[in-house]
Amino acid sequence: MTLFDKILHIDKKEKRITCEGGVLMRTLMEVLDREGLMLKCVPSYVETTVAGCLATATHSSGLDTHSLCDYVVALTLIDGTGQTREFHEDQDRQRLRTAACHLGVLGAVVQVTLQAEEKSVWHLHSRPVSIAHAVKHSLQLTNVQKHEYYRLWWVPHTRMCYHSFGKRVDLANPVIKGQYRAHEKQKKSIWYRLGAALRGDWLRHTVVQRCLWLTSFFPCLQPLVNKLYRRAFYSSAQTQFGSALECFTFDCLFKQWANEWAVDAASAPEVLRRLQDMIEKDNLHLHFPIEFRFSGADETLLSPAAGRQTCWVGVVMYRPLGREAPDTIRCYNRFCELMTAMGGRPHWAKYYQWGEKEMERAYGENWSAFLRLRAELDPKDIFVNEWFNNLLSLTPGNSTRSNMND
Repeated sequence: MTLFDKILHIDKKEKRITCEGGVLMRTLMEVLDREGLMLKCVPSYVETTVAGCLATATHSSGLDTHSLCDYVVALTLIDGTGQTREFHEDQDRQRLRTAACHLGVLGAVVQVTLQAEEKSVWHLHSRPVSIAHAVKHSLQLTNVQKHEYYRLWWVPHTRMCYHSFGKRVDLANPVIKGQYRAHEKQKKSIWYRLGAALRGDWLRHTVVQRCLWLTSFFPCLQPLVNKLYRRAFYSSAQTQFGSALECFTFDCLFKQWANEWAVDAASAPEVLRRLQDMIEKDNLHLHFPIEFRFSGADETLLSPAAGRQTCWVGVVMYRPLGREAPDTIRCYNRFCELMTAMGGRPHWAKYYQWGEKEMERAYGENWSAFLRLRAELDPKDIFVNEWFNNLLSLTPGNSTRSNMND
């Protein structure tokens, strides 16, 4: 797909962009930014292709946003018979919504048209909150609905969380414009740049990674490392102005395993409570942070957020200097059990163990409709692989193949 990386057309009147499937999300958003446009769905990680993001129903955060798949207005792929297949919103919306989250098994996605919107400047606030406050207030839908953007992080083995909430601002407002200019001036100062370099490249990438490497030998140190990390990075309030790309994407640090599930948005406080109990009861040693993000109910059939307002709960376990954390499998299996019990659906690109029964229970007729379209487009199973065969099996298969599972 690296050769399919061209921006083909921008329709500024309709606020739409057409690109090849191999374009990186970062490139796409930078091009839109220069044209005074932006995507409504801005994922945390943008070094992936547009086609790849559609395959996994990449999402942002905020109940007024949807997965990237829901913003597809046209899709072109080469199917398993070598034919060019086109799906258009204004011709057959249902087939497009079936194909948008394609899982990589319908064909090679060569062209995508996405709905964009006018570019906005965002004002983001971040501050620490206690777990008790998060459960009783921050994660409640009445609070999440107040914000255009909302995200909460919890550092396991601590009693504190860190949440970020933001909205679009109008720079025509003199007060807002003054705050924005002050923020931009601060970012250009040598002390700001030096502090950012030390906290990023040195402290987060070097010191933190070595501390986690040490805990892979001595897991009993994990709670201490988590507490120190929270104190260093999540103990003070911060504000930020910028584009959605600047405000909503972040450094994912170093190599890691990811496990993320989509549950009913109203379940978020209960998820946090149960995670606390699970960690304490099973004496699990988790890395950080556990992330809570939100999105609206998707129309795309195989989006994990299909049909319901969704809270995305993500657990990360790092591989510091190539070392596996001893509790990774145990943590992930327990987390998967918890999320399944709460009616969750796994993020397609991450860790889970599902088969045919789980798919039918979670997606129902949506899954059947997808399989019918797949049989039409790829009758000889050219695009079927072991990962997809696991989803068709009566025996649940693991989505991740590595020495982690040995």
